[in-house]
Amino acid sequence: MIVKISEVVGPDLATRNGCDNLFRKLEQISETEISLDFSGVSSIGRSFAHQYIINKSSSIKTIREVNIPSSVEQMLEFVKRNLLKKKPVENNNIKRVIIS
Repeated sequence: MIVKISEVVGPDLATRNGCDNLFRKLEQISETEISLDFSGVSSIGRSFAHQYIINKSSSIKTIREVNIPSSVEQMLEFVKRNLLKKKPVENNNIKRVIIS
């Protein structure tokens, strides 16, 4: 089944909530394989992209993207790379307190 994301969410993919609403609708579809058509999408925000990657990875559906504008693809790749990076925790400001 093909779902045109611009008709479900709109041309500007901006919020985590919008992404969550999209995935709620996708999960209600009886088919297990879905092609998500990005034609008509003009922009994607970092929040939507982050939530999209999280929701897609936890979905029971097989979702593949088609007709992705290069700017949208670049944002999704940027967010994926940042999710995979492990950031060291700096604890320079942590003080040890001993309670006796």
